[in-house]
Amino acid sequence: MNRRQRHRIANALDCRLISRSERVALQQGLCFLCRLPLDGGATYDHVLPLAHGGTEHYRNKVLAHGKCNNEKGDRMPTAEELDRLAELWRGYLPRGLFVHASERAMFTLADVWPI
Repeated sequence: MNRRQRHRIANALDCRLISRSERVALQQGLCFLCRLPLDGGATYDHVLPLAHGGTEHYRNKVLAHGKCNNEKGDRMPTAEELDRLAELWRGYLPRGLFVHASERAMFTLADVWPI
């Protein structure tokens, strides 16, 4: 299985956990990178780039303007972006997963960038 096929399968699984409209709502309709309102041309950005060991995990993906995403390229996220990513997912539980509140772990970097 090549990279493109793995990416397509991961995206299909990702959509079952969180829809695009749910992502827009979580991000309050703002581009993750520039913080301006999203338009119809929003793209998925891997906060921790695949080129640097990031994963297809749903928590490693955010919506960004196509231009912002292209400008970011495969650079590593800033400390502020990592803080925003953690805050974005804090307390979020994807549909289909039922975990008692006392067992819900706080988001960690290891969720999206395994060591």
